[in-house]
Amino acid sequence: MCWQSRQCVLQPFRDYIMSKQLKTNITKRFANQVTGGLGKPSKMPGTAYGIPAAECITGSKLRKVLGSTCSDCYALKNRYVMPNVATAQYLRLDRVQQALEDHAFRAVYVDCFAFLLSKVDWHRWHDAGDLQSVEHFELIVEICLASPGTRHWLPTREYKIVRDWLKLGNVIPANLCVRFSAHMVDGPAPNVYALPGVTTSGVTTSTAGNCHAQTSGSGHCDDCRACWDRNVGHVNYKLH
Repeated sequence: MCWQSRQCVLQPFRDYIMSKQLKTNITKRFANQVTGGLGKPSKMPGTAYGIPAAECITGSKLRKVLGSTCSDCYALKNRYVMPNVATAQYLRLDRVQQALEDHAFRAVYVDCFAFLLSKVDWHRWHDAGDLQSVEHFELIVEICLASPGTRHWLPTREYKIVRDWLKLGNVIPANLCVRFSAHMVDGPAPNVYALPGVTTSGVTTSTAGNCHAQTSGSGHCDDCRACWDRNVGHVNYKLH
């Protein structure tokens, strides 16, 4: 479809840049077109930004490993494989790639993302998909800095990407909680020693899970915000 292509929105992007519009002139329609739009998972508060799980780097390898947390990936079945959902995820990935390739577009992308988050208290990165590169993580950090009123949660299995970014002397923003997700069900938590701003999460088959949505029986986060809280060192989700 035409609206999915870069060419269809290239001229509006350039018009935006050339006219130097103020952030207050961004419309929701334009911001959704630029970013690919935000999702609103019914289970969680706020918004999410999912990209295709089929494009996960580490996850694609773990899917082939019996007993891994990716061997029965929820983001590769049920509603996630519906054509409209898959199309939206690949559109977002395209927008990410374009932002990484084009500095002018990147500025517009970050502004539009911040606009969409301006009234959002809680945001989850990658309810499907994962980090693609160090540059991708840097882009997310830039968005976090541009939306200081929003608390961000980024679960990831791309430990090396985050480590490499931190080795450059960077600091994770205070409003971003990065959680290294364990690779194996009932496996050990990832080592985050000397990684400020990084926490962990795991999946268990026991009753030791401490995810409120599961332990409460409500199936929703309700008032719990543990996943977004850097003071909560580890969150354990029960296998389901």
